Amino acid sequence: LDEANVRCATYQEAGYPAGRWRLPTPAEMTFVAKLQGDGKCGYIFNDTYIYIASDGKVYKIDSSSTNKISLTSDKTGSVRCVYDSWYWDNTEYPQLEGDAKKVFTWGDAEISW
Repeated sequence: LDEANVRCATYQEAGYPAGRWRLPTPAEMTFVAKLQGDGKCGYIFNDTYIYIASDGKVYKIDSSSTNKISLTSDKTGSVRCVYDSWYWDNTEYPQLEGDAKKVFTWGDAEISW
């Protein structure tokens, strides 16, 4: 679980800096599985992978028939990080272009190497 949390804490996408990402809760995973199964969003969780959640447990996503998640006995899983845009609203790091996308950004501060 520690490695998965560190992975999310250091994850970033252009416009969404590191330090603001986290593991999804099982309830969030269930909600997304339902949206996927109902065709209301693209596939965020792949049905062929298992994912670790914020509770430290590993779940299989089934959005093809039951639209649910199920607990597995696995101790490791793939990591899918989530970003709480509702919380960070109006503090989003500006969209980066070109080579600027390669600059690691922690929170709102660029890190120079």
